[in-house]
Amino acid sequence: MLFLAVFAGFLAENQREHYVEKQRAKEYAYQMIEDLKHDTLNLSRFVKTIQAHLKSFDTANALFDQVPPVSNKILLKAILPQRSTYPIQLSATTFNQMKSSGNIRYFRKKELANTVSDYFDRTHSFLNVQFNQAKDFFMAEIQPFMLNHFDYSQSDWFTDTLKVDNPIYLDRSLQADMLLRNRLILYNSILKWNIDIGVKIVSDKAIKLIEILKNEYHIK
Repeated sequence: MLFLAVFAGFLAENQREHYVEKQRAKEYAYQMIEDLKHDTLNLSRFVKTIQAHLKSFDTANALFDQVPPVSNKILLKAILPQRSTYPIQLSATTFNQMKSSGNIRYFRKKELANTVSDYFDRTHSFLNVQFNQAKDFFMAEIQPFMLNHFDYSQSDWFTDTLKVDNPIYLDRSLQADMLLRNRLILYNSILKWNIDIGVKIVSDKAIKLIEILKNEYHIK
């Protein structure tokens, strides 16, 4: 009888722990869904911001074809908004908490745990790498050119507007314009690839993972 009582107590405790872990898994799933929604919303806004940047470049790019060449004021006014880089902001708060505490085990299905880890460990890193490459190109190629040829005191950095009527463009020539244009073309091509391909991959995976978590833990 004593054995049966102990065994029954063990089963009850085991059942209780299983129930608690299941509830904690559902709580983590809910919090993770909120992180994923945060990602999709931020990425949507991010795409719109970069699309505006690309549209701004289209305007500036057309000026290089003007004959005779447009004035320094017209060209710089169009180019100043190109002085931007775009660090990506993604949310992995819940996943990082689960990973550091070992609570990723609450997601008992191995396939689910692997899908979650793949999204937060690999997909996030992939997009960070892509936008860091764009930033590195800007810092290595475009900013040095602008610093060497433009007088930054003649413009407002935060509003990308000129403060003077006759801005300086040192050593301007057809070759200098071509070098600047080539750099801007490549930079904007990288940004366009990032939002057309990179962001789409991440957004699609985030949306898919939201549905997987909702279905697994019956979250509406």
